[in-house]
Amino acid sequence: MNDIHNLSSGEFYIFSDVSGRPIDLCRIPPAPREPVIVGEERLGFRFITAGENTYEIWTGDRHIRSVGDHIYGSLERIVPQKWVIIARASGDYTIETQDRRAWSDPGGNPGCEHKLYLHSVWQPISPQQTFKIRPAVD
Repeated sequence: MNDIHNLSSGEFYIFSDVSGRPIDLCRIPPAPREPVIVGEERLGFRFITAGENTYEIWTGDRHIRSVGDHIYGSLERIVPQKWVIIARASGDYTIETQDRRAWSDPGGNPGCEHKLYLHSVWQPISPQQTFKIRPAVD
């Protein structure tokens, strides 16, 4: 069940491989675009299949999208971004744009200042660019 590629859709928690902490949104202050951060609380992300290894990622009524090198939960009414999710040999995943820029964790304390950003995929893949994706089952 950990292999999301066998599911047509589902809800998952995402965890940083740098700290093991959950990926969340910074909701302070509430805004149409809320940054994706490493936080304290687990947040369910809904993955909707959009092709082979390609997904729209949603949380509630927000779709996850990039603006420049930043990643947001957005309320904007535009076509949702497609993310390529690649299983790695370690059992972890990279979450990438279609032009091979991956979610990246700069490290630091959890909270609104600990924003994820996009960076070219490194070789070899490091923990800053890998994430654990687990079914949102409590």
